[in-house]
Amino acid sequence: MPGRVKAFHVPEITFVGEQTGAVEHELKVRLATRFRSDPQVNEAYLVRVRYGDSPEIKVAVCLEAGDEFVSQIVEATANEFHRIFNPDESMDVVFLSPEQHARIASLAQPFYRRQA
Repeated sequence: MPGRVKAFHVPEITFVGEQTGAVEHELKVRLATRFRSDPQVNEAYLVRVRYGDSPEIKVAVCLEAGDEFVSQIVEATANEFHRIFNPDESMDVVFLSPEQHARIASLAQPFYRRQA
């Protein structure tokens, strides 16, 4: 899996809706378990997104998280994803800005929220 993770920056992201289903529920449980041991992750969402003007809709794990250990968080998320899904499948990991966090919170429920 090393080398398969690629960082990219998108000018605009549209949050389309929450991604749900039996397999998605399994992924959410695995990720929530993983995030409990990571003090950087505060909230996590699994949603459908569209980047810029593209008509393509993708599924993304969107995180409200600190900015340390980003590559470790992405790698851990990718590992859990590939334990369930075909290795040829991909999923994006989005680190939310405060404005994006406000938008996504009005659209979807977090599957993980750090306990105070």
